[in-house]
Amino acid sequence: MDATLVYENYEVLFTNPPCPAYAYADGANVRSFAGEPLATKPQGAFCKPGDAAAAGALPTSPQARMVEWIRDPATEEVFFAFLSFSNRVVLGELCSAIESRGVKVRFVLDQGTDLQAANSLLACRPPVGQEDRAPVLVTRGSSSRLQHVKVFMVNPNAPSMRIAFGSGNLSSGLTLHHENWNFVTLGADTHFARAHRCLAQGLLDHAARSDTFAKFLLACRAAIPFPEETDARVFFAPTQGAAATSALEAAIEGATDVFVAAHRLSSDALFAALEKGLRRTDPSPARVRLVADDDLFWAGRGVPLDRGNNRFEWFGLKGLLSAGLEPRWVQTNSRISQFHHNKFIVASHAAEAPGGPGGGAPSASNARRAKNTVFTGAGNFTDAAFEKNFENHYVIQTPAIVDAYQRQANTLWNTLATPTEGLPNAFTEP
Repeated sequence: MDATLVYENYEVLFTNPPCPAYAYADGANVRSFAGEPLATKPQGAFCKPGDAAAAGALPTSPQARMVEWIRDPATEEVFFAFLSFSNRVVLGELCSAIESRGVKVRFVLDQGTDLQAANSLLACRPPVGQEDRAPVLVTRGSSSRLQHVKVFMVNPNAPSMRIAFGSGNLSSGLTLHHENWNFVTLGADTHFARAHRCLAQGLLDHAARSDTFAKFLLACRAAIPFPEETDARVFFAPTQGAAATSALEAAIEGATDVFVAAHRLSSDALFAALEKGLRRTDPSPARVRLVADDDLFWAGRGVPLDRGNNRFEWFGLKGLLSAGLEPRWVQTNSRISQFHHNKFIVASHAAEAPGGPGGGAPSASNARRAKNTVFTGAGNFTDAAFEKNFENHYVIQTPAIVDAYQRQANTLWNTLATPTEGLPNAFTEP
């Protein structure tokens, strides 16, 4: 019998910053590719630094939920791992928890990241007599392998624990970037929870080299005495990157509608799976929609923004565009390195007829593949995210969670993102 994820609470939160519709400069003659006059950037897409406070103060913001978790008197220990850490609100809350309550904080960052906020956190001291609970930092990764895991865990060694994971770093990823976050409270007697314990221990003690990390991680997960859930699976790259790729391909295969929200986009496997769906003739082609940062569009036109996206990604995307992919673009603020940083795919499937195709019983593989699925996590949709970097990828089929992502997909497509013909006909920002 398949095991399903048992949790006390699970919510998906999206930053969706409440930024105003910033106007172009007076007298600017800005027109779209369709020739229409443009007065402003779309509301909620383009943000400025002053918008961060209002975004973080929203009761449904990821930052507000993380602050709530840190302030909870039951919080005794925190582990987190991110590429970068710069959010001053979270820094202040963690420091207060360390100094007032002796909360134990251990964290892992990429070896190449700015450590200003990290060093400030390390300077926070627990109460007298609790010196063994001083914060601890470990840096991982290398010049060719990023420490790109994104996870925040509360009481990771307790009978009940909390896990936050998603697309964002501990930075503007909680406020101004366009991000997706999952906040889960669950018992430790689950495979999902124990797998994250393995991840934390592996990053702290066994990730100086990828081979030692792989050896530890596989042994640790194999020893978990609870069956792996089928509706919420986690894969830790690079060790399980190939398995994550296979799961992503299986989710897309046969889907009638595939929605992709991406920042970086260059995975050969993903491109192949999407093109296969677009060119399918039996029963009919899939509808494939993409929402990406407008940086990707402008990179394809040679605008040197130098913010991650590049012309090679655009060239890879051209084959999908010719096959029928429908793109829209979130017009973010390049001056402050604000990103559309969502990383999720929603693969929707038509309901299978009773008895399965041809009247026979559906196979187990077809039954699983026919479920609506979300693929998300820390990793960009690049080859490096599956083959090189330390990453956490998730395949989720829990109906309520899939529905939440589908609603956000609709918000991105219908409200925040702009069709190509609606973009300014030359790179222009307020």
